[in-house]
Amino acid sequence: MVKKKYPSKFPLWGIRGRLILLLLVVLIPVLLIETFIYYRTFETRKSEEFRANLEVARAVAKNFDTFVQDMARSELVIGLALTPSRPITDRDRNRILDNFRADNPAVRSVYWINLDGFIVASALRTLIGLDISDRPYFKEIIAGRDWSISELILGRATGKPTFTICRGIRNEQKKLLGVVAAAIEPDHLDSVLGIDRSKEAGISLVDNKGMHVYRYPFIEYTMEQRNWLKHYPMIDDCFKGKDVLTSVISEATGKRRLIAFTPVSSIGWVAAASRDEEEVMETITETLRFQAGLVLLVTLLVFGAAAAFSRPISNSIIRLRNHALALGRGEREPFAITSGPQELQDLAQALNQMASEVRLREQQLEEANKELESFIYSISHDLRSPLRIIDVFSQMLMQKYGDKLDEDDTRRFKGIRRNAGMMSLLIEDLLSFSRVRNNSMNIAEIDMGNLVSEVWGDIQSAQEERELEFKTTELLPGFGDRTLIKQVLFNLFSNAVKFTKNRQPGIFEMSSHQEADQVIYCLRDNGAGFDMAYYDKLFGVFQRLHSAEEYEGTGVGLAIVQRIVKRHGGRVWAEGEVDKGATFCFSLPRNGDTMNSPNLSIS
Repeated sequence: MVKKKYPSKFPLWGIRGRLILLLLVVLIPVLLIETFIYYRTFETRKSEEFRANLEVARAVAKNFDTFVQDMARSELVIGLALTPSRPITDRDRNRILDNFRADNPAVRSVYWINLDGFIVASALRTLIGLDISDRPYFKEIIAGRDWSISELILGRATGKPTFTICRGIRNEQKKLLGVVAAAIEPDHLDSVLGIDRSKEAGISLVDNKGMHVYRYPFIEYTMEQRNWLKHYPMIDDCFKGKDVLTSVISEATGKRRLIAFTPVSSIGWVAAASRDEEEVMETITETLRFQAGLVLLVTLLVFGAAAAFSRPISNSIIRLRNHALALGRGEREPFAITSGPQELQDLAQALNQMASEVRLREQQLEEANKELESFIYSISHDLRSPLRIIDVFSQMLMQKYGDKLDEDDTRRFKGIRRNAGMMSLLIEDLLSFSRVRNNSMNIAEIDMGNLVSEVWGDIQSAQEERELEFKTTELLPGFGDRTLIKQVLFNLFSNAVKFTKNRQPGIFEMSSHQEADQVIYCLRDNGAGFDMAYYDKLFGVFQRLHSAEEYEGTGVGLAIVQRIVKRHGGRVWAEGEVDKGATFCFSLPRNGDTMNSPNLSIS
């Protein structure tokens, strides 16, 4: 028989498992909703920060544009002062330029450039005589522009990053007289553009070539790091007049920042405001971390409570299962559940009541079986003597008066003796059928190949006049009572030989194979077969599929086979087709551990 499989300690589809699944069904949507809320909160905060950065960037752009325009107007005033109707000395020019530089902290130097591109006067005297005719901003003024602003450049005298705002000075006839230029130090623009925000927030200016010009608070950049157009290509959209909101990895700090770019339209530059994403989300992250921890704690408490509350229920059910299995094994101990739901306690009481009723019925059935067996045994023994007397007296009468009996009388006496013999055989079969249930079994490994050879030898010696062929493969060993299994094989072989009496030769094939913990043995013949429509009668007592005139027998042999195999925890079955033979199979345990108690009762 197949080895029993018991439920695991914590089955997924048990009560505890289902309760956990129910909690998951409830909690997972809650967790998903919480996650969605966190995500929306996170995105909303990012959106708010983007808008705030954009407003700051626009303010920076406006302030810088105002600064540039004021500087261009101031340069016009200076230029007019440097080109009076009367000639002015170099000392006076330098004094005017010194005063302008002193009034504008962001200006590193301011100087007067002649039409040949040479600095002829400067607040920094070291610059006088410097040729700047190759500078693009100077060329733009020479080409006719009123004023110009350069991209970020490295000063020739200092080697530091700077940019220049310059203004062409013309007379009433629009003739260019010279150029006033102010070299601006980006690091000194704080007084003009500096906006105090949080520690990790900043503002920036980018020139029309995409080079980073200014940042507040100050961060030291290399020229490679200043190439923002290369590192942040989205700035190109700003040069086309669009605002850009995005997150980038800072080249200076390596941290992700939320940044807004906006164009400074009048000069083709870009203003930017940014803030470290980690700082922006710090408050939200702390809140979400607290809420997530709270949700996790509640979830764990709920699951813990579910496990604790379900434990008495599952334990009670396990005890009920074990008690039911014990009842199946024939144990009779009463059972009670003192904890757990009232329904389980009621179920335990009902199970005990059912067990009592089953025991009562078993006792009644056992008594009835004993009475029936006693009756069969008594009847069998009581009938044997009269049957023997009938047979003997019939034989004596035939011997004494045989010459005086006509043909009909002789036939009648032979019928009496034949039926008396059949009755005796039937009584023997009934006794054998009764003994199968009561005899104890000696379970051991059986060499089925040897046992089959032994049985076939007995069959063949009783059928010497017939032509019989027997084929077999190497048979697997099985476990059982050798004497009883020999009876099974003898009955099956006898049955097969009987139903092949009209075949010459009678052919029989024995085989075996393993399925799980069972070994299957099959005997095939080329006999009369049977109609599967009458399969239910095949293993019943006194059930016959052919008449006694066709094939002799009492109808008890296969019933004995079934009873013996069931006692071993196996099963027996057959397949057949009329005039095409039949195959009878039975199973035995592969090892003794898979068998029930040897005294297993079979009804």
